[in-house]
Amino acid sequence: MTITVDAEDKAILRFLAGLTGYSFYDSYCNEYSYASFDLIREESTDELKYTMEWKLVRRHCRKLARKGLLEYGKGLWNDEGPAGSGYRITKNGVALLELLEKAEPVGKYEEMA
Repeated sequence: MTITVDAEDKAILRFLAGLTGYSFYDSYCNEYSYASFDLIREESTDELKYTMEWKLVRRHCRKLARKGLLEYGKGLWNDEGPAGSGYRITKNGVALLELLEKAEPVGKYEEMA
C-alpha cells in the first residue's frame, strides 16, 4: 500500500510527534499527546509559513486518521477539566515520519556525468 503525504500532512505529523515526547528510538509515550484542531493549526504555521484554515486542518487530520497515522480521541480531560476531542499520532505515523525524515528531499539529486 502506498501512502502519500503532502506538506500539510507532514507538518501535522511533525507537530504531533513532538507533542507525544516520542523520539524515534525511545518508547512510545501517549501522555498529553492529543491536540485539538486549533492547536494543530497554530503550531503547524511555523513550518508551513502560512496558517491553514480550520476546515483544512480537520480534513487533513481525518485523512491521516483513515490511513492509520493519527488516532481520534473524545472526552479528553486536562488539568482544568474537560478538554473536548483531538488527534494524536500513532506508532505507524511515527514510523512514516521517520522514513520521511530520512528520505532525500526532491530536487537534491546530482546529475550523473
